[in-house]
Amino acid sequence: MSQYSAYYSILQYCPHPERFEAINVGVVLRPQDSGQEVKVRVVSAGKRVEQVFGNIVENSFLFALNSFCNRVRDELSKPAFKDSFSEFANKRANQFRVTPLKPVYVSNLEDEADLLFDKLVGEPVKHQRKPAAKSKLKKIFHLKGVLPLLDQKPEVVVLPEYDLKIKAAFGYQNGSYNLIDAVNMTDRDSAKVLKEAGERALEGSLLFKHFAHRQNDREKKKLIVVADFGSHPFKLFQDVRDILKNDGTKLYRMDEIDGLIDNISANKHVH
Repeated sequence: MSQYSAYYSILQYCPHPERFEAINVGVVLRPQDSGQEVKVRVVSAGKRVEQVFGNIVENSFLFALNSFCNRVRDELSKPAFKDSFSEFANKRANQFRVTPLKPVYVSNLEDEADLLFDKLVGEPVKHQRKPAAKSKLKKIFHLKGVLPLLDQKPEVVVLPEYDLKIKAAFGYQNGSYNLIDAVNMTDRDSAKVLKEAGERALEGSLLFKHFAHRQNDREKKKLIVVADFGSHPFKLFQDVRDILKNDGTKLYRMDEIDGLIDNISANKHVH
């Protein structure tokens, strides 16, 4: 999976500005490319705030926090968001504040937002988190008995001529080296699924071309995508499969990977 630039900020609660005391209550993550939505994660209760600042009216606190989040989203949705957000942050003088934007490289906005929240805030997020696609795929590989046959942390592949880094969840050798990436398509509409497919097709094509000249087949690399389509119609899976196939990338449904399992097992002695 390739990585791209994004920016994050910490949302803080500061009821007494004159004391210079604040507590982290959320994070916001905005991709450099405006084509994806801003991700926000905030605390779901006021217990931790009460432990630091004393009693609060929880419903009022959460309502005010939600309103503040809407303001933050609006600022980060502007075309010149970096300048706008900096001005917004400097003007904050009430109980909610934001830290200056910091750059970060991400491969999945949802997962990165959760990781940042866990690291910087450390309370359960509002929404019920779904198992990450990588975790689901790892569990399937374990149940099928092929997990020990896989590289669970394959090296990131760098394609300098395209300024591209490709990161995958698993890898294995079957003549050429296969990078296996796990993707969650369940909460995306059809247009976003097809856009994601186009991006993966490009990655797979560039990966294959970069190593195609190698005389040793074992040094050649290919991309395999295992996607959780959830309740999306089978026709959408077929369309995505055709897009990827044209660029030499294989696609499997998360719930139909027997062919991949068989290939991994058949090549267990190939190193």
